[in-house]
Amino acid sequence: LGTPASKIVIWEEAATNFMVSVADAIKHPSIGTAVLICHEIGPREGDVISMRAPEHYENGNFRFTTSKTAAKLTIPATSRLRERLESEGVPLHRHLVVTDVRKKKYKADNFRHVFAEVRATAGAIMCVQAVAEVFFGAPRAFVDVSGLLYRQLRHTAIVNLARAGCTVPEIASITGHSIKTVTQILEHYLPRDSVVASHAISKLEFYRTRTYVQRPCPTPVQRPEPKLS
Repeated sequence: LGTPASKIVIWEEAATNFMVSVADAIKHPSIGTAVLICHEIGPREGDVISMRAPEHYENGNFRFTTSKTAAKLTIPATSRLRERLESEGVPLHRHLVVTDVRKKKYKADNFRHVFAEVRATAGAIMCVQAVAEVFFGAPRAFVDVSGLLYRQLRHTAIVNLARAGCTVPEIASITGHSIKTVTQILEHYLPRDSVVASHAISKLEFYRTRTYVQRPCPTPVQRPEPKLS
């Protein structure tokens, strides 16, 4: 279960959904929850495995201080993240992400090992899908996740928030980065693709509609016609 070489990778929705479903299927739902937390709001691995209820999560809101920058964050959970945590029925005074057998807090090395196990299983499933596609014409249902790293999810959250139209200060208020760091990450990672372009055009159209409605063209002044002598 070696660690793939680090590279610039942003997890797509399909990859996240696949990893969560595989983690659940092989009885490691804790990894699925950890993946979803970082994909949605972007906390560091150490912060994720240290989160407890109700100290850091209560009534659909995360409240925690980041381990690296000591930023104090209050973040509403997204609907699917809230549904995930509520379906697990996290009891009070327990970590949100715990080992799946003993229900204890993960140690960093153990967490990375179990994550690598889930990723390897997902990769094996992908190989089976590829063989079925070649020999039987079966459509490939999943994406390749064999090279994905958990820490890439932090940058993924930033990119996804930017794609959704969030401003740099809004993104920083969720991930705990400085405004300068968020700007640098977006410069490095944010693809200038059709998703970003589509959001930009939608904003332009909305701006034009709102502006034209609020500022109608003035009615021309009616001047009397000169009388002919």
